[in-house]
Amino acid sequence: MCQRNRYQTKRLKYKLRNLLALCCSMVSTVYFYAVPNEIAAENQSGCKPINKVVFITDADNSLPNPLSTPAEEYTYDSDGINDSPSRTTKESAIGHYNTYWRKTLRFLPLDSADYIGLPYPYTTPTLRGNTLFAEMYYWDSYFINLGLLASADSSQLLQAINNCNNLIYLANRFGFVPNANRFSMCNRSQPPLLSGMVMDIFCRTKDTSWLRSALDAVAKEHHWWMQNRFTSMLPIRFSPITRPHKPVGQDVHLMIDDTVLAKHEENEYIAGDLSDTNPIKETTPTDRILKAALSLKYGLNHYGQNADEIYLQRFSRFLKQRLGTEFDSLLEREAKDSVFETQRERQSKGQILCKHMLAEAESGWDFTPRFDARCESIAALDLNCLLYMGELTLARGYAILGEKHISKAWEKTALQRKKTMHKTLYDKSTGLYWDFDLANNKKTFVPGAAQFMPYFTGLAKQDRKSTLALLFLCDTLITGFGVIPCLPVSNRVLWKTQWNSPNAWPCLTHFAAAGIYNYSHHSNPMLKIRPKTTRLFYSIRQTLLESFLGSVEKQYNQNGKFWEKYNLYSGNLNVQNEYEMPEFMGWTAGLYMYYKR
Repeated sequence: MCQRNRYQTKRLKYKLRNLLALCCSMVSTVYFYAVPNEIAAENQSGCKPINKVVFITDADNSLPNPLSTPAEEYTYDSDGINDSPSRTTKESAIGHYNTYWRKTLRFLPLDSADYIGLPYPYTTPTLRGNTLFAEMYYWDSYFINLGLLASADSSQLLQAINNCNNLIYLANRFGFVPNANRFSMCNRSQPPLLSGMVMDIFCRTKDTSWLRSALDAVAKEHHWWMQNRFTSMLPIRFSPITRPHKPVGQDVHLMIDDTVLAKHEENEYIAGDLSDTNPIKETTPTDRILKAALSLKYGLNHYGQNADEIYLQRFSRFLKQRLGTEFDSLLEREAKDSVFETQRERQSKGQILCKHMLAEAESGWDFTPRFDARCESIAALDLNCLLYMGELTLARGYAILGEKHISKAWEKTALQRKKTMHKTLYDKSTGLYWDFDLANNKKTFVPGAAQFMPYFTGLAKQDRKSTLALLFLCDTLITGFGVIPCLPVSNRVLWKTQWNSPNAWPCLTHFAAAGIYNYSHHSNPMLKIRPKTTRLFYSIRQTLLESFLGSVEKQYNQNGKFWEKYNLYSGNLNVQNEYEMPEFMGWTAGLYMYYKR
């Protein structure tokens, strides 16, 4: 009891200290101006941000009017910081972040030829001057926001809100959040982390009016994933005409091959059995949610794309340049001549391969041997875990708003997804979750960092077998300086990939560290874990984070920069690249500040 009181006292002191720092920062030399934006008001469909603001500093006392600024990029003159700073004097990595985080900001309120205008300043993964990653990327923003929200600086808090509001705007405008704010990237999304960003911000602001509009955008995005990235695994009934050797009414499981999945353009996800003549009609706010719950009895979600033929041809040329001759040879094998196929069918084989690779771009893992270059055919474990997290967030959020009937419907949807994932992706013999091959109706059994996602989202079973499985993952996948993205596997991916060993990605390190924390006895008293195991989990997590932070600091001390990824075994920059790695803030700086603060 005494120990608990000491813990509560310490926590109260921490909250008071943060509150005092926040109050002090509010009266600093940073000013906040409301900026009218008719374009945002027209396209946001009822989205009500907490603050329609952009911020300026003493060094930049004029902002462009979003209604009169031409469609070109506007960047902040961040406190007079030079575009090419000389780093002859050593400064800490934390000091570097606090000095240069504003140089990752862009402001483009109007659409241009390729860029999608956003109503608020947004954070890019790289500093101004880099040609790579000069856009706002979807899932990168989640990790960037973790670093911003960990600060007591009000300007960083408001920039985190700006980032989230921009994603809400995109979800309301397009029905989903594109890969980045470019029209050429609107044929795919990225891992759905908007729900996590929304709840992170609400926990800081407690603004229920903003939460309501934000949850509506999250629900809209969820509907898009169910409409466009859902595959049913239902048995299909055949008539004597189509299958004369089967009795009428007998269930036959349809084995869906890659070609069928690639052409999968279902406009409505399935509601109940295919023989159901009375599907649910959407007459109340909960009908669409219950429809999703029924669908999840029979299927799961996968990554995909919506590219047209012209884009796929361009993407094919891009892949040949980025991945080299090994990919080119596979593309030729896929499109090889056959006396049984027309020219159109031979070309479509190459296009299907490009569609799978574009789906990998939607997964964020571009590119990896994890999916065997068949990403559209795989019910990805991480995707379904994140959608489960989104459903729980929607249930929790609407409960906070007093919408109990909607909350219950989302809770039912989350529970149904959890049941289907346990039935389909869970392996009872090992206690591990795996990706599922929809085309061949089996688990892929490719070990990798995605297997931490059930622990990150709280989907994994809370029993001793899951605890032992987590210990096995830690022992197998965690190295000296990060988490192995994908263990060696024998498949048709023969080219060098960056989401593979020896690369340590900060985002995967975070998923693993958070998953370990969620399933330790300290954070989850419902788990019956022995004290020895609890101490072991704590030690594993602490070692992982210290090695990650240490590698970031060591490389910063050597060259004065943050980087996109590091080496798994040495912590240096000896990594496998598919492009020249630029100086990077993004998730590296965000997670560094999150764990340091």
